[in-house]
Amino acid sequence: MRKRRVIGALVLVLMLSAHGCGAGAQTLPARTPFPIPSGAVAVPLPTEPAATPLPSGVAWACAAPALPSVTVTWDPTTRQISFGGEQLVWPRGFSAWEVDGHVQIVNPEGLVVAHNGSVLSGLGGTDGHLCFISGPVYGPAS
Repeated sequence: MRKRRVIGALVLVLMLSAHGCGAGAQTLPARTPFPIPSGAVAVPLPTEPAATPLPSGVAWACAAPALPSVTVTWDPTTRQISFGGEQLVWPRGFSAWEVDGHVQIVNPEGLVVAHNGSVLSGLGGTDGHLCFISGPVYGPAS
């Protein structure tokens, strides 16, 4: 009986690790930014630097979505993006650009995840360092 409990606990730990501490989403590898499209102008976006490998036996996990909802605001005069006063650091490979006076935040696959006026909710991470954005979990950069 004790052996079953230990095995069950190990399975639970492995499942939670595989799903970003219960976030229930897939973990994507770190990527380089998607190429900027023709006619777009790059906009500064704070992103994570390349990470050093984790020590042997250490697991990485994303904190469950618990960060406050934020509204993406674009100021074309200062060319700055703000997030309702929150200091956010995006996963490596995310980028931002301006197209026709509108800002877009793009994941490494080229999917627009936010634009000016977007309300982002269900964000996960620690101290403003995002790892859970609209579904996928973005692991540490490699």
